[in-house]
Amino acid sequence: MPNEFGYLEFARSLVLLGAGLSVGTILSVVLGNQLKDRRFVLVARRTMIGAGLCTVAAAVGLVFGFVNGAYERSYIFNYSEKGLPLGYKIAGLWGGLDGSILFWAGLIGIVGMITAFGFKRDQKDPSGRRLEPWVYLVFGVIQLFFLVVIAYVTNPFEHLSESIGLEAFNRNFPDGIVPDGNGLNPLLVNYWMLIHPPCLYFGWVVYTVPFAYAIAALVTGEQGNYWITKIRRWTMLGWLFNTTGIILGGLWAYVVLGWGGYWAWDPVENASFLPWFTSTALLHSIMVQERRGMMKAWNAFLATATFVLSIFGTYLTRSGIVSSVHAFGSGDVGYWFLGFLLFTIAACLFLVALRQPAMRSPHRIESLSSLEAMFVINNLVLLAIASCIIILTLWPKISNDFFGQALTIGPPVYNKVTIPFFVLLLLITAVGPAMGWIRTRPKALKKNLLLPALLAIPVAALVQFGAESIQAGENGALPWAKRLYPTYIILYAATLIVFSVTYEVLRTAQNRSRRTGTGYFEALTTLFLRNNRRYGGYAVHIGMAIIATGIVCSSMYRVEKHFSLAEGEQAKIGNYEITLDHVNMQPNADIENNRVYGFQALDLKIVPKIGGEFFMHPEKRLYPKKDGQVVTEVEIHRGLTEDLYVFFQSTNEEGRFNLVVYRNPLINLVWAGWITMILGGIYAALPLGRKRVGLAD
Repeated sequence: MPNEFGYLEFARSLVLLGAGLSVGTILSVVLGNQLKDRRFVLVARRTMIGAGLCTVAAAVGLVFGFVNGAYERSYIFNYSEKGLPLGYKIAGLWGGLDGSILFWAGLIGIVGMITAFGFKRDQKDPSGRRLEPWVYLVFGVIQLFFLVVIAYVTNPFEHLSESIGLEAFNRNFPDGIVPDGNGLNPLLVNYWMLIHPPCLYFGWVVYTVPFAYAIAALVTGEQGNYWITKIRRWTMLGWLFNTTGIILGGLWAYVVLGWGGYWAWDPVENASFLPWFTSTALLHSIMVQERRGMMKAWNAFLATATFVLSIFGTYLTRSGIVSSVHAFGSGDVGYWFLGFLLFTIAACLFLVALRQPAMRSPHRIESLSSLEAMFVINNLVLLAIASCIIILTLWPKISNDFFGQALTIGPPVYNKVTIPFFVLLLLITAVGPAMGWIRTRPKALKKNLLLPALLAIPVAALVQFGAESIQAGENGALPWAKRLYPTYIILYAATLIVFSVTYEVLRTAQNRSRRTGTGYFEALTTLFLRNNRRYGGYAVHIGMAIIATGIVCSSMYRVEKHFSLAEGEQAKIGNYEITLDHVNMQPNADIENNRVYGFQALDLKIVPKIGGEFFMHPEKRLYPKKDGQVVTEVEIHRGLTEDLYVFFQSTNEEGRFNLVVYRNPLINLVWAGWITMILGGIYAALPLGRKRVGLAD
């Protein structure tokens, strides 16, 4: 068997060494607990760091294989080629099933090492010393699982002769040299491929830390707030990356897939969303434990549920039980993840049930008109949404396997089931700033909420009128029932969030100015700096309101038209006049790199009613290495109030070109809201105030 890249065999052996060190971590913890010997904990720390280093080094070795063109390796052969830019060669690490699991394991190794070094700094804390070995045990088990799967199931280092057979390899490559690879899927050759998967994976992997601390607290019966303080930072970090991964995935779908939207309730999209709900719930309920000493067992449950849902998402993506454009396909690896998932769920439920009585707080919720009550309702709504999504995602599989009925559940069903919960979530978010801890008097609640509630009525109507003016004369008017629900109701709830937060900030600054005798702006600045947890959290809530506005307007008032044009012909959509100015044909485009064989682009001249003309160039590309796969490159003209989106659908027998054109009003609010959420989350995490990390109190 040819082997010109010895470092890949070395990287392969590092996976086995890492698995051995993970076993050492587990045994060290068990022995240390039995013998009551602290030295075994130090051994566990070192073996866990060693396993992490081995895994990271193995992943780096595979990346070097991509960069150096080690096409004799099956995985590299299938996901790279000579003409691929360097960034996409590196992205090959997570571009397929085998490499993505190694990438995941490498991230676990990095996060585990950081966690271990953190314990080294905190080793004088009694709670930290009690929890430390069990955190290592959890990491050791997870690392061992992933490394065993990599070594014996997926194996991204497999030689091509092993996958296709030695005889076939010698027949196709008689000199033992594989000159080039098949290349990455053309749909993945997009700049978001370099950002979206790493963000999502890293967010999911970071949830391992809260999970490990929660299991450690449950095993030891830890009653203090040490572990909840530690996981708060990590949960925030995971939430930021999870949120970014979700939004960037929607943006990627929007610019690549050609249907004019960004979220289709695809099973794999759903899988990315599920841990977000439980981590969001955890970020809020953590504050209840910090402030009132309540919800300890519930927080442990949420931390474990978040990790379990990230593994569940991995199982969905890699098991083949759901049909998705994002799925990696099926194989034996699905059974491994299912077994690990079931084991984890059983262990978590057992520990939570075992410790729940001891973790009960003497405090109780005294009034529904309190902040802690709002957080509890918030948690229940978030879990209700996640539960509905899980059921709807799995129901086609259940229906087919257990009832023999083929079933497809599309976006209308998801929307009908989940929108009422999302509306309730927005309303709770809007009411929260008007609430206080323990009990809020009706008079105070009315004072804090009445003005924002009244102002939101006309402003929401104004936003709706603006979106309707874009759609005017297109596709028919939206029925009055849908204009009220969900459209106006969601816009009202989103607007109420903005006014409620703004009023609370202004009112609090004014009160502080009167109390301290300082100027208004000085008081406002002091509030932002001393309470960045609160006000960073409020920025996150405003970002969520902006996203909700963008989603409802771009969904309910989207305009879609189909045109069939010959060269020189015109069509009109709204205020835009479209002319097919020229057809650009290049049958041998980029043939030197053997990436794109056929190329067809339309030059569309767009003349808007207001503003100067511009050109758009939707394309079709043919990729021979991918069995003649044809990929359409959409063209998007972005505006402040709407996007003009053109999809080159096909060419008919008469030589006419079929286009699908969309007008997406206020869609850029979705991306603007995401930026607001991320900036707010980062600001909330800065060590500025007395409370160093968290979301809004």
